[in-house]
Amino acid sequence: MNTPQQPVPPDLVFKSGLYWRQSAFLGNKTVPVILTLAGGWLTLTTRTEQVFQVPLPQVAVKFSKLSTMFLTVAGKKYPIVGIGAGISPKFSEAQLQELANAHATATSRYAGSVPGLMQGSPLGGLAASVADFSRIRANIAPWKEIFGAHGL
Repeated sequence: MNTPQQPVPPDLVFKSGLYWRQSAFLGNKTVPVILTLAGGWLTLTTRTEQVFQVPLPQVAVKFSKLSTMFLTVAGKKYPIVGIGAGISPKFSEAQLQELANAHATATSRYAGSVPGLMQGSPLGGLAASVADFSRIRANIAPWKEIFGAHGL
């Protein structure tokens, strides 16, 4: 992880496309999500629903050695990964547009990630290549820095 040149601003707005691993074994249950931090609130949305929207202090976060981000909200654990499996659903056009808009209007180095660049290994997580692992880490790394700066 790179050390920030400046502290993360408390009013930071950050949005990125990631994947929620709803099953440890079924790649098609690893679904595209948008994770947003804005106004001190953390929001997780899928193609069809808002999963949660909570004040940041109500979130617990841990990171695995393999760069899975485990968010815990109201006692429920949400494993979030940087890329999906080859059989994971793709981001919807609306999700891609939302992320592109966020990227286009970003005013800091925390511009977010555009998921069109994040395609998983065609054989799923068990066959992830070194390149896949690099992308996984790169897509999770900003959150590790942001959450760390907020004391999580």
